Amino acid sequence: MAGFKWLKKKVLGRKKKFNPREPFNRRAPIKMRDVLPLLPADRPNILTPSTSSEHLVSFDNYGLFGRLPYEIRRTILIEVFGGRRLHMDLEFEHPFVQSSELQTEIRHCDIRENQKRDESIPKSWLWHGSVCHRPAEWSTEEENRFGHIVYQRPERRETELIPKTRPGEDVCHKGIANLSECGPLEGEDRYSNCFIGIMGWLLTCRQAYADGIDVLFSANAFHLKSPDLLKHLQGIILPQRLRSIQSLEMCWLRLFGKPQGEVFGENLTGEDTELHALCRMVPEAFPHVTNLNITILSYIKPTGDDFPDTRWATRLVRARVKKLSALTIERSILGPVETMLRTLGPGRDVSITIGMSAWDILCQYRKLCDPELRIEWYHLGHEGRFWKVLDPSNDLGYWICSGFYDDRPMQFGCYMGLGEENVRNAEIQRAAQIEEDAQIARDVKIAEDAQNTENAQNVA
Repeated sequence: MAGFKWLKKKVLGRKKKFNPREPFNRRAPIKMRDVLPLLPADRPNILTPSTSSEHLVSFDNYGLFGRLPYEIRRTILIEVFGGRRLHMDLEFEHPFVQSSELQTEIRHCDIRENQKRDESIPKSWLWHGSVCHRPAEWSTEEENRFGHIVYQRPERRETELIPKTRPGEDVCHKGIANLSECGPLEGEDRYSNCFIGIMGWLLTCRQAYADGIDVLFSANAFHLKSPDLLKHLQGIILPQRLRSIQSLEMCWLRLFGKPQGEVFGENLTGEDTELHALCRMVPEAFPHVTNLNITILSYIKPTGDDFPDTRWATRLVRARVKKLSALTIERSILGPVETMLRTLGPGRDVSITIGMSAWDILCQYRKLCDPELRIEWYHLGHEGRFWKVLDPSNDLGYWICSGFYDDRPMQFGCYMGLGEENVRNAEIQRAAQIEEDAQIARDVKIAEDAQNTENAQNVA
């Protein structure tokens, strides 16, 4: 036996121990896909009993709780572990440096401000999960604290709605706390409100796991933003868990390491882009989703010779470029999204959030096509959302919402703290812009009528 061990050691070699002081460029490179936490091809043990094997599961370890009817057990578990919005993220990164200093302010998940990564430990796939404490709506106090507000807003008009927060505005990963939800301070003898606290229950016994895991996925909303997780989602999470999700929000097309607003125009007219893949994934992975909120975090800006810079162009040229841009965005961006929605079917509340520049173009074009467009405004008419009908016969449609300020001309400036006079100036400029947009719309109509008349004469 000793001879066999010696031979094995010589042939295979000893496993090299990790040396944190060794430079990274001398270490064997780690391929991200090789170490992805994918589901095994064959599951050695099935934790959740199927209908045909339920009689094999013992309720002895479930105690008195197991004697309750399933409906009552589920109601209790939903009250304890449901009704929340949960983050589920996966990243290939160094772990955080654990600080021994006592925190003096409440932070979400106790993530310290400017917390550093421990680069002495090699990168690996790290899961992060927590309760999402992004407020449902923006109040003035929350806007200032979360960094959302871009100008001072006076008293809200009667026709304006309170803006709801959007998935792309989430800052939980930065540790910014919602003081009404997060806490207590790290070190206090109380459980953090930023975590759901279900792990102990899931490890109690097999039946507790079966009941709890079903409630976890079906009775909570999920927030997904990790590009790697979204790309490999169906190979990482069990399909029956994904199918049970009913409320979902996602951030798409955010390329980490590049600035927010990466121009999504190089392959805008492609037929098999990353956007197409994501839109195909949703009906396959989430066929029972009833509340879907998607934010596209990339710039949506058509590029090429057909889309010149219109700052010094004539009104007719601006009108032509705006219309062509709207048609291109509807075909290349909203086209795959609408195919996804038709596959999912009616009876769902769907919102798609895009950057302000693209939203402005689409909103103007939609108002031209439909004078009775259903539109909701907030923030002095700077932001809003409008409803696009796909099939009037079964109420199939979705909300198109304004998102982050990308390369939209900021003629309104930043009016924070500059007084009511600048706010009035912003309103005057906005009114002038609306009048110019209306004139452009009239010019487009005149040009189209002239073109139709010419075509009719040529046919005759």
